[in-house]
Amino acid sequence: MSSIVIACSNEPEAELLKKSLASDFKVTVISSEKEFKKLGNGTDFLLIDEDFSKKGGLDFLETVSNGNSLPTIVLAPDHNRKNATRAFLLGAYNYIVKSGNYTQLLGIIIKSTIRRHNEVIKLKNTIVELKDRIASLEIQLEDIPTTQPTAGKPTPKSSLVEEIISKFKRGEIALPKIPEINIELKKIIDLGASNDEITKLVKRIPDISTKLIKVANTPYYRSSADITDIGMAVECLGPAVVKQYLDVIANRSFYTTDNKRYSPIIEKLWIHTLSCAYSTQTTAAFIKFEINADAFIMGLIHDIGKLVLIQIIAEIDLQNRLSKDIHELDIHKSLDTFHGDFGAIILKRWKLPQIYLNAALFHDNIEKAKPVTKDLLLIYFSNLLVKHMGFDIKDNTPDIDITKIPAAKLLELDPTTIGEIQYQVKESMKAVKGIFF
Repeated sequence: MSSIVIACSNEPEAELLKKSLASDFKVTVISSEKEFKKLGNGTDFLLIDEDFSKKGGLDFLETVSNGNSLPTIVLAPDHNRKNATRAFLLGAYNYIVKSGNYTQLLGIIIKSTIRRHNEVIKLKNTIVELKDRIASLEIQLEDIPTTQPTAGKPTPKSSLVEEIISKFKRGEIALPKIPEINIELKKIIDLGASNDEITKLVKRIPDISTKLIKVANTPYYRSSADITDIGMAVECLGPAVVKQYLDVIANRSFYTTDNKRYSPIIEKLWIHTLSCAYSTQTTAAFIKFEINADAFIMGLIHDIGKLVLIQIIAEIDLQNRLSKDIHELDIHKSLDTFHGDFGAIILKRWKLPQIYLNAALFHDNIEKAKPVTKDLLLIYFSNLLVKHMGFDIKDNTPDIDITKIPAAKLLELDPTTIGEIQYQVKESMKAVKGIFF
């Protein structure tokens, strides 16, 4: 049972409030600030009546709110906009006017407030834990001795992970960086740039212009006449789609290796990543989820850690330092175990918001996330959906009924909608085949 404090100096009023709440809460009534200070810790909620002090209880609210996260509601005899605004600014969760049978609903409101407050605290703690986890991972990278590899000596199976981390730390693998043109384009679009301004920026790099013209000429986008120049392409696609495909072009450039033995797996990873971007974007649109991020980008970068790990392993192999007892299964196991953590570190270095780091960390292991948010359900479902469709680095497609997985039910996706999402993803991939893969 939650413990609540009623701050009320009007004894009959205080008794009425206590009587209406006593069956659901452990209630303590105070008539002065001194009494509150004597209570110590253990209070879950504070109800302040405006007659508690000459300043409508707001001076007490300000004192309590200073360094305290105690959920609080202010009760008032009539609506006073000025006091209500000040109460919210001081940290009150609600401002309730005492009219009608308000006491009948007061208990429900208090329970809801306590629950909402606990959820906020839990979410804040989770974010802190995630930041600490990423910081800890970076410290672990720093703590590994930077030893130079022995020439010609193969890396044994048992120390593959240590060698990966050591190579990562020594900077022997170039971490991907967001191209300047992508950063500039986002800035000018955010400022409301015209199509002419966007065209002028994109024209700087002929290869990008060529690809955008090809995209604009696909049946997915072209309406009638052929698109023959970048200005027409920008007009046809619009700023948002131009930015989307500049992000695709930038990410596509990351998926390379000098070790041709690993080119097929990197190419499969790229196709998986691109299909996941379309799936995430399409699913968000179908469920009308206004995600606090770019759904397409979330899908496009969720596996960036896997790419970097493959590139490191490919480099080790190119130096003839990969032991013969390390088989493809061992490599996939290492990728599955560590790619989320590596991805989160890279995205942190890109200074992306926490929502993207969470996508990298939990898109394969959503059960480890606390809490499981809707955006994580979105990337988890999208990732699994495209694997089920055959867009995966592994040859064995997951043998599951995608319509019956918990994430689909939590996102309220019925079989018909899932089928439509699959169709849209296939059409999107078909449209850019030959341009981006």
